[in-house]
Amino acid sequence: MKSHWIRYRAAGTREIVHAHAEFTEPEIRTLHLFTDYADVLGKSRFFKGEQALKFQIRWSQSEGFSSENEMPDDDYISAFLHRMRPFILQDEKTQFYNICKILSHRLDHKAIRAKLKEHRKMFNGERVRNYIQISSSGTVVNSEETLNYG
Repeated sequence: MKSHWIRYRAAGTREIVHAHAEFTEPEIRTLHLFTDYADVLGKSRFFKGEQALKFQIRWSQSEGFSSENEMPDDDYISAFLHRMRPFILQDEKTQFYNICKILSHRLDHKAIRAKLKEHRKMFNGERVRNYIQISSSGTVVNSEETLNYG
């Protein structure tokens, strides 16, 4: 086990939280790999805003529902999904929930654990489903179960 200090800055604040943790060598390698993948993803066209998914849903009493959308090209979507694989696929060491598990297990800090819980809710779409739920034939499309099916 190696001893590390973790620095965390709460979004929208200048407050920096420091927490001590001990990680095994495999955990450290996994955390470093996760940050490497995150750096690559962060430098991608997706996060630079070069193309975006745009959609608009309207309803009027006279016309009912109508929608318009603009999708990025297939290469853009493929590149994004490829770069997301390490965070999403359950068999990956760097899958988001695996990283949260490592951090939650090793960090005994209430504020950081609460933030990890909040990030898990964002990642699994729970926060979005509180506002909008997309269903088809009785199946909730924007759910973790549907996305992991197959």
